[in-house]
Amino acid sequence: MKKGVYQIINPEGAIRKVDTTDTGKNTYGPVWAAICESMLNGRVLEANIKNYQYKTMNGRPLSSAPTGFIVRIEDEVDGFLPISLNARFRDFNTDYTGEKIAIMVESFDPNSLDIVLREIRVTDEYFDIEDINTALSLIGQANDNNKYVRGTIVGEKISYQSQKRAGYFIDINGLETFLPSQDSFFSAYKDIGGLIGHNVLASVKDICVEKMRIILSVRSTYESLLSDLPKPRLNEKTKGIINLVDSSNINILLPHRTLGVIPTRLYPNKNITDWLSITGSLVECVPFREKIINTKDNDYQYLVGLC
Repeated sequence: MKKGVYQIINPEGAIRKVDTTDTGKNTYGPVWAAICESMLNGRVLEANIKNYQYKTMNGRPLSSAPTGFIVRIEDEVDGFLPISLNARFRDFNTDYTGEKIAIMVESFDPNSLDIVLREIRVTDEYFDIEDINTALSLIGQANDNNKYVRGTIVGEKISYQSQKRAGYFIDINGLETFLPSQDSFFSAYKDIGGLIGHNVLASVKDICVEKMRIILSVRSTYESLLSDLPKPRLNEKTKGIINLVDSSNINILLPHRTLGVIPTRLYPNKNITDWLSITGSLVECVPFREKIINTKDNDYQYLVGLC
């Protein structure tokens, strides 16, 4: 099949040809090609909300509650975003006209040209659509090949039931992902303001299509990268992942669940921004002093220096 011509399976299961190269077709042009690419290959598209959509009979709404939004895809083609496929809660009393969103095509009927959309979670409205697609590609590769992605903490999620921190929102190239608290090494009592801006090195734990959420794990990354290394020893080179930064100390996760602490005073030329930029990085270091030893629990902590 030539470039620009696609085979689409419509909601009834029939295969239909969509030609985006023929000027005589109502599916002509790059936007329709992008819609087909989204339907077939998961490409994320940029769109803007136009207005609410209501279920009607004889032109009159059957309910005051909308069923979703009419969305303009790349300033050209309209599609429908159901409430159930929104990536975040939206108040029906608020006007969202013009809001920029990221979407994928959930279903497409080439006969009627009806398009149903699914919203993709982004960290803010100033996202770059190419960065979003790059992030999804990196996440897909990490998921398929048991590799890792690096992202930045931008917020927290509080559990409605417990009112405790359930996890962290992680920005990967503008794409919003989620790191559950139990899959991180951060204290639940650490103020979120002291964690925003930290990077994490994470594996992909799950891609939940129903909730439109990508779940990460830092703990599995730690186990994968460091579990085969020997226990840290004084004055011997080892490796660790920089986890937490404050004005006095840098916490680094060493092999065998050992904590290393880098005193910032040892590096007067580095400021807090310099340290934050390497959080979530695997580094070489040397333990030079035992800080705490709890022989009963076999709990070792070391002062360490970077190599």
